[in-house]
Amino acid sequence: MESPEGLDWFFLNPVAAGLIGYADLKNGSVNLYDLYIMNEMLNYKEKVEDEAARKIRRERAIKRKV
Repeated sequence: MESPEGLDWFFLNPVAAGLIGYADLKNGSVNLYDLYIMNEMLNYKEKVEDEAARKIRRERAIKRKV
């Protein structure tokens, strides 16, 4: 169950993205700073992908009008 602060996803996003294994969380191979950096990178990647998708949709809409 997700905590109100979203901490579950803070820990599990890098696992879900395949950056680390769940065992790495359990055995302490990664620290909070590592998790922070991975989450920041995933957030940035999502924003870049969203912006690229918006540009593609906009270009396709313009082409349809022409």
